This record gives sequence, structure tokens and C-alpha cells, in this order.
Amino acid sequence: MELYLDHVLISAQDNEWGQALSSSLPNLRELGLSNCNLSGPIDSSLQHLQSLSFIDLSLNNFSAPVPEFFADFKNLTFLNFFLCELNGKFPEKIFQVPTLQMLDLSSNSRLEGSLPEFLPNGSLQTMMLSYTNFSGSLPPSIGNLKMLSTLSLRRCNFNGSIPSSIMSLTQLAFLELSYNNFSGSIPSSIASLTQLVRLDLSSNNFSGSIPGSIMSLTQLAFLELSYNNFSGSIPSSIASLTQLVRLDLSSNNFSGPIPNFGMFKNLTSLWLDNNHLSGQINSTQWEELLNLDALDLGGNSLNGSIPISLFSLPSLQALYLSHNQFSGSLDLSVIQKLKILSDLDLSYNNLLIEFNGFNISLISFPQFEHLGLASCKLKVFPDFLRNQSSLSILDLSNNQIYGEIPASIGQSLATTRFLSLSSNKLYGSIPRSICNATHLQLLDLSNNSLNGAIPRWLIEMSGSLKVLNLRTNNLIGTIPDAFPDYCVIDVASNNFTGNLPIILLLNSMAMVNRSLEALSRPSYLETYVGGGYGITNMSMTFFSRSSLDCILEKNTIKGADIEIRGQGTSPSYAAQYLQVYHY
Repeated sequence: MELYLDHVLISAQDNEWGQALSSSLPNLRELGLSNCNLSGPIDSSLQHLQSLSFIDLSLNNFSAPVPEFFADFKNLTFLNFFLCELNGKFPEKIFQVPTLQMLDLSSNSRLEGSLPEFLPNGSLQTMMLSYTNFSGSLPPSIGNLKMLSTLSLRRCNFNGSIPSSIMSLTQLAFLELSYNNFSGSIPSSIASLTQLVRLDLSSNNFSGSIPGSIMSLTQLAFLELSYNNFSGSIPSSIASLTQLVRLDLSSNNFSGPIPNFGMFKNLTSLWLDNNHLSGQINSTQWEELLNLDALDLGGNSLNGSIPISLFSLPSLQALYLSHNQFSGSLDLSVIQKLKILSDLDLSYNNLLIEFNGFNISLISFPQFEHLGLASCKLKVFPDFLRNQSSLSILDLSNNQIYGEIPASIGQSLATTRFLSLSSNKLYGSIPRSICNATHLQLLDLSNNSLNGAIPRWLIEMSGSLKVLNLRTNNLIGTIPDAFPDYCVIDVASNNFTGNLPIILLLNSMAMVNRSLEALSRPSYLETYVGGGYGITNMSMTFFSRSSLDCILEKNTIKGADIEIRGQGTSPSYAAQYLQVYHY
């Protein structure tokens, strides 16, 4: 007998539904009650349904432990408790039910437990424990699960090394161990897992080199080893993994040149950022990677020119090359070919970025969400910015742009969260059109020659604005007193006069005694893979002096029984506190 009521809203409360089933359907074999608004605890009356082999109770809100009597179902093959708000310790005996083939406990963050000693000839084919609070190590007896095809332990608290007995799991296709505390090296016995399609070891403490035996995994489509301590070179034999769709080796200690990836005809994303890779990147015929949509080589020591073939990839949506040693000149008109490109970051290289907009239609340029051209020797605002409508991040800092900020710049900033024009040669007043950037969280205009007063309309943006950096300009007048207390303001090295707004005083006093250690990486900025920016914790820890001259130096300000006539030089961190750490 079977009963499937998935997605049906059941009105029974607490244990009523369990009692109703056990009394009316004693011979029930298959039970599907996924997403039925059931609540717990799970009633003990269910244990009378001894014929049950299939149980799907996923997507309910039990807020209770799993009873041990589930281990007594001698015919149980399928047990699904995905996203059920389970808590307590999961009974180990359930893992040892000899007939159990599929167990899904994932997305129950308060559910604790550990893996037991697995009995020989276990039937488990799928074991999914991701996003739970399971801990401990992988027991060597996991090799007894010879039928296992999926093992997903993402975001748990497991530790220890991968046991060599994993070589026995010859049916394994999906192995996900990411976001744990595993350590050690990848065992060479992994070569036995010839059916493996996905190997995800990212965000652990693995070390050592990529073993040559991994090249035996010819079915591998997803290889993710990011955020570990792997070292050595990327072996050229990796080219034998011709089925790869995603390769992520970012945030490790790999060194040496980038091998030829021209054999990866199916590759859609390649992440090699934040390593110690060096040399040029022209060994790959990039134009042959027709499916590539994301390429991140940032945060390395790569040099030479940027191959023009990169700008002919029809599927490319994200290209991150920042924080390297690329050199030569590059005309931005080449990006016209990348019709669906949304993210481009060429910042902090030795490049000379030029834009010759003659006879070029501005509508032919892609619509950017993230455009990073910091420290690219730009001399003008690129004309194509006028036609942008999706910008979230625009970084043109540390260039040689001379002149006034275009009065129409705000037309391109309707969706912008981060705008930095810092360290250029800009003069004139702050254009009012910036107030069109109603989502702006960080505005950095520091280290220019802007003049005039702080516009009152900037206060109108304070509902979104979290960081305002106007340091080292020629601004005059008084500091507006209506900025909210959560807005970080730096106005040092200007020509302000008048009274000190009390809110600025209170903010600064709240920052006293913060450690200088916090200055090395501001807590209100964080990054995501690929060079993005994000505003997070607004704790304003970049201030450390007990006086106000860290934000008011070289101005003449009075207020609250103090007078500051800043004479000192900018603190050593002043040029860095808004620096974006991409990797």
C-alpha cells in the first residue's frame, strides 16, 4: 500500500497525523508527506508501520530529534528528512539498517551526529548530510559502502584525513566534502574512483600537491579544490580531464606557469585566482574555449600582454585579471565583441588602458555590473559609461583622469552600490547627478582637487550611503550635521571651518581604543570571489586615535569644548582604509 500526499496542506497538529496513519494503514509500505506543513515531535505510533520501506518527510517543521525506532524498519530503503528543522543527535543505528539505500538529512543545521562503523556489504547508495552539525572523522569502514554513488558532507564539522579505504567506493560519482576541517593530502588511491563526476574538497585544510593519479578520473566534470593549502605546480597532465566543465583551484599556494587548457572544450568556468602563478598566459588558445563564461586569474604574478583572443569568447560573462603584472596597452574598444560580458576587472596591473571612441557606437558595448579599471593609467572617463544602466560596482581609482566629474555621471549609477574615483586629478564641484545613485553604499572621491562645499543633497542619500570618503580635496564650508550615525565619514585634509557636528564627535569617540590591527582590513568591506565588493559590518574600526584629527586633520573645526587645527600628516593607513581587497 502506498500513500503520497506531497505538497498537500495537512491540518493535523503535533502527533495526530502519526496516530491516524498507524491506526488506519497498518500495512503501509510507501509514505510521501513532503511539504505538508507537519509539525513534531514525530509520534512513536509510527513504529507500528513495520512494512514501511519508503519514507519522505522532507520540507516539514518537526523541530525535534529523529526517534531511534526508524532503525527498526527492517525493509527501509529510502529515508528523507531534508529541511525539517531537526535537532538533537541523530541515531547511529539508522546508518546501519542493512537495506537502506538513500538517506538525506541535509539542511538541518541543529542536527548533530557522527558517522558510525559501517557494516560490510552496506546498501547505501546516497548519503546526504550537508548543512548539518555532524562532526568527527570519516571512518575507514566507509569503504564497506561499495554501492555508494553520492556522498555529500558540505558545510558540516568533519575533520581528519580522507581514509585510503575510499578506493573501495568504485561506484562513487559525487564526492562533496567542502566547508569542513579536513586536512592531509589527496590520497593517490583516489584514482580508483573512475566513475567520479564531481570532486569538491574546497574550503578545508588540505595540503600537498595535486596527485598525478587524479588524471585517471576521466569522467570528472567538476573539480573544486579552492581555499585550501595545496601547493606545487598545476600539472600539465590535467589536460587529460577533457570532460571538465568547472575547474576551481583558487586561493591556494599553486606556483609556476598556467598550463595549456585548450583541451577543455566543455569548460564553462576557470578559477585560478589568489595563488602564486607566474609567467604569460598565451600557451592556451583561448578562442577555442567557446563555452567559457567565467575566467578569474586575479591575484597572481602573471605578466606579459593580455592575449587579444580573450576578447573573442562568445560566452564570456566574467573576466577578472586584476592584481597581476600584465603590461602593455589595451584599447577598451576590444570589449565590444563580448556581448554578454557583465564583470570586467583589469585593476592593479602595469597596463595602459586607452579608449578611442571614434566611429564606435556606444550601444555596442556590453552592460556591466562590475567594472574595475583601478590603476590602469586612464586619462579620461570612458565614453561608453554614458550608456550603462546596470552598474553595481565602478572603480576608476588611482588613474590619471583630469578634469571635472561629468555632470551626467549619475545617469549611469541607478543601480550602483560602490563608486570610487579616488586618487585622480579631478577638480570642480561634486555633481548633483550622483544623487541618482539611490543604492549607493560607498562613495570614495578622496585624493583629488574637488572644491566647493559638501552638497546638502548628499544627506538625502544617507538612507543607503554607509561610507563617504572626501579626504584630501579642497572642499570648504561647514560639515553638514544631518548625516546618520551609521554613516562613516572621512573629511580630513580639506579646508572646512565652523562647528563640529555632534554626531561626528559621538561617532569618533565611539571609535576610540580600537586596535590598529583592524586597520589592515576594514571590517565594513568584504570581497567575493572574482574581485567584487560588498559592504557588511559597519563597525567603523578604521579610526584608532583618541583625537578627531584622524578624520578632521588640516581643517579648522570647533565644537564640544575642543578646537582642532590639524597640522599633522595623514595617518599611514589613510590611503588604504578604503582600499578594496579583491582576493
